[in-house]
Amino acid sequence: MDRDSRSPSYGGARDLMDLWSQLLARKSRPKVRQLARQAQISAGYVSEILGGQKTPSPDVAERLAAALGATPVETRLARFYAERAQDDPKPPARVPVAHYSVQTWSRAVPPAETLIENGMALSALLAERYEVIDFFGRSDQLRELGTWRDGRDDITAKLITGAGGEGKTRLATYFARQSKGWVVAEAFHGTQPHRPGRAVSARRVSQARGLLLIVDYAERWPLTDLLDLVNDPLLATGVPVRILLIARSGGTWWNVLHTRLEKSDVIADHMPLPRIAPGRIDRLAVFDAARDRFAELLGMTEFQGISPPSSLLENAGPGQVLTLHMAALIAVDAKKHGIRPPTDPASFSRHLLERERDHWYAMHDKPQNRLPTPPSVMARAVFAATLTGPHDWDYGISVLNRVGIGSDTSPEQIVDDHAICYPPADELAVLEPLYPDRLAEDFVALQIPGHGVPGPSDPWASRAVQRLLPTLEDPTPTYLPRLVSVLAEAAGRWPHVGRSQLFPLLRTRPRLAFAAGSAALAAVASLPDIDVEVLEAIETEFPSNWHSDVPAGIAAVAQRLTELRLPTTDDRGRAFLYARLGKWLGEAGLYERALACSTKAAEIHREVLERNPRTSAGGLAAALRNQARDLAVFGRHEEALHAAREALRLWQQMPQDDLDVYQHHVGQGFQALSLALSELGRFDEAQAATRSAAEIYEQLAVRDDSFETYLAGALHNLGVDLARTGKYEEAAASGQRAVDIYQRLLPRDGSVEPKLAAALMSLGNHLSALSQQESAVVAGRNAVEIYRRLASKNTAVYGLQLGMSLYNLATTLFGMHERAESLKSAAEALDVLRHLAAADPAAYASSSTMMLAKVGCLFLNAGQFDDASVAIREAIHGPAAHYLRRSKRHSRDFAEALLQFVAICARDRCELPVALDASTEAVRMLESLAKTHPDSTSDLARAKSIVAKLTAAIGSESVG
Repeated sequence: MDRDSRSPSYGGARDLMDLWSQLLARKSRPKVRQLARQAQISAGYVSEILGGQKTPSPDVAERLAAALGATPVETRLARFYAERAQDDPKPPARVPVAHYSVQTWSRAVPPAETLIENGMALSALLAERYEVIDFFGRSDQLRELGTWRDGRDDITAKLITGAGGEGKTRLATYFARQSKGWVVAEAFHGTQPHRPGRAVSARRVSQARGLLLIVDYAERWPLTDLLDLVNDPLLATGVPVRILLIARSGGTWWNVLHTRLEKSDVIADHMPLPRIAPGRIDRLAVFDAARDRFAELLGMTEFQGISPPSSLLENAGPGQVLTLHMAALIAVDAKKHGIRPPTDPASFSRHLLERERDHWYAMHDKPQNRLPTPPSVMARAVFAATLTGPHDWDYGISVLNRVGIGSDTSPEQIVDDHAICYPPADELAVLEPLYPDRLAEDFVALQIPGHGVPGPSDPWASRAVQRLLPTLEDPTPTYLPRLVSVLAEAAGRWPHVGRSQLFPLLRTRPRLAFAAGSAALAAVASLPDIDVEVLEAIETEFPSNWHSDVPAGIAAVAQRLTELRLPTTDDRGRAFLYARLGKWLGEAGLYERALACSTKAAEIHREVLERNPRTSAGGLAAALRNQARDLAVFGRHEEALHAAREALRLWQQMPQDDLDVYQHHVGQGFQALSLALSELGRFDEAQAATRSAAEIYEQLAVRDDSFETYLAGALHNLGVDLARTGKYEEAAASGQRAVDIYQRLLPRDGSVEPKLAAALMSLGNHLSALSQQESAVVAGRNAVEIYRRLASKNTAVYGLQLGMSLYNLATTLFGMHERAESLKSAAEALDVLRHLAAADPAAYASSSTMMLAKVGCLFLNAGQFDDASVAIREAIHGPAAHYLRRSKRHSRDFAEALLQFVAICARDRCELPVALDASTEAVRMLESLAKTHPDSTSDLARAKSIVAKLTAAIGSESVG
């Protein structure tokens, strides 16, 4: 299913896109400018039409179809589709922008001989897309992949990692061709220009053995987009799904994704690629096979005496396959031209890049069909293409103008000539990068002055990097993640790239690292010679409001900073570093590592105290509070309570030299204790702890109004705890005070607005419980208004609260017999919850499903049976249900939704068998849950009672 926002999904526009795809598939690499001249439109407009961004007029569609070699019938069809497209319905408002597309996997490999015939450079013989060398070895990995694919699990993911040139993509390609009977698809991120391919239909997937989905460069995807992909409805067609991720390395980004996948009950594992040729004989076999093929293509008949350098047979280094292939190609080429080949693997790239330049000179100087672009200018175009990746025509021209390529040759001519040297994989794109990646990164490094090895460099390159950075006119260029990643990879092998470009850049503009994304952040953090000042500059920009795509990168930076600082820090400093790292790891969802850090921090503080009892215990208390938080994540509530109690005791025993600081710590200790007690269901004790915290902050706020925020938070929590024990009048009084404080603070501190909304929602619930419906409605409407405003800016953070506040308001209005307004609020809650459940089932499955069921019950009580049926059926059959059905953690929630569904079905005797099936499924889920959660036995008994009644009802009907 193609979810790329470039591809229209309506009537004539969709048909027109299908026609363009068919015509492009028949036409061999059409030039955009040539099509533009024939169709009498601009080159940029051609790119937009063929890319699905614009729908042409019927006249333009007809001319463009003719330019693409359409038959008379196809030309008439183009006009007809364009006319129909003018009447297409507009896309619905608020449709989320798709950040990826899923297309049928295909690999049309041209004969290798045509690469030579078309005059392409030597580097093309090494590019993965041309598959010049037959696939070799990897039998163990193919066996592992086959076992993984054919397993019994519903949905699993596997990450393949290896250095650039180790053969990751070739392995995936070979495996895909072996997967007979499976639908093989590939996913592209929205920032990766690619030729629109054939969509993958859910029906085709449902009839296959399974779906194998390949994601290359997975480390460059934002986390949220990878999670969206995993939860795409295409992956919920009832057949096994295997997601094959390909990346250079795992590390923090993979740990974060692995954790999130586990939450979704998606089994995921990591397969690092071992060296394909571990021994001398194996390496010689790889070299000989490549040598023979290259010699054949280059017309060499005397090649048997060509052998690899002895040092290469001892150790080919990282990216072993590519290194051996490079050595073979260089040896054959050197033999052909009567020159001595380099024997040092570090010189291989330099030699091939020299031959690349020779190719540009040859193309520029040949007597016929010469390329007007001078070789020095071509080098600059290749540099820009490598840093920015392929683009559509207009943006490609703008990139060349931006870097100031410095030539009398027009940018349009340069783009055309570059496409002859480096044909784009997508005919609609320009500025195809140099491949393989490692060769391209070495080219970038050698263009930048300061490498200290023989060969040309260009001072212009340093300025070009600066000119590619964000500007006011283009604050977030789409190529920024690639630019930073390429510089980081190059800096790993060429230290001068870090010293002269990357490090100064990030030292002065550290926010660029965040704009580049988590993968780029992690790549920078992993550089062996990274300057600690650079990481500290990035650290100063750690965001206070987390976005789910950057915590993995931030955690990687925090981890590296901690490693660099630990050796020069005393024990108390080490404990602080572990505590701080634990915070970032927790924010990234790396909870096990976060708990390990908070535990380590507590251990160090405890050791310091044992050695010197006069040392302040505040550090240990803070570490224990963090440990209690991290233990609670794993349901280890008794241990969390023990840690919270000790933290509070330590704070209470501290000297009261600074009364405000002392009381603040004690107040925080009571809050942590209250949370731990609540998790254990000890609400009376939790209430007493929260009351103590509120009393402390009452005193602090009198002396210093900066503590009023803490007072309001304690009062809000106290109200919630009081309501849990049925003390609604006290709860409402405490909640009202919290609201009053937040409202007073809001004009000078906008950060309290979300806290105000939460306090208003709780207050509405307390007032509703006291039958003060009018006041409850006022509070509820105010909460909805704030959450609606907040969710419009950040749905991921505030969407669920908006849905809950709308439901609460609907319930209150219903109790006041304001049914029309109540149902309107309930309908809006449904829209919000549907959006959340579809966007991220793992995060919102339980909450959205239960809220959908509750809204359905509200419709049911209002006599709106059709609406009730839709809501509750959606709760158990919608996107979230696909996740919940395989989630053990949400068994109780889903079982409750099933029982609500039973109530709907039981109204119609014809649906009694459906109701029985649903209630039986609920029993099955609750029986499994009761083995580990005895508190669910009452739910199980209720479900069994319903099954018995339905069985009896169906039996009596059969007898009758």
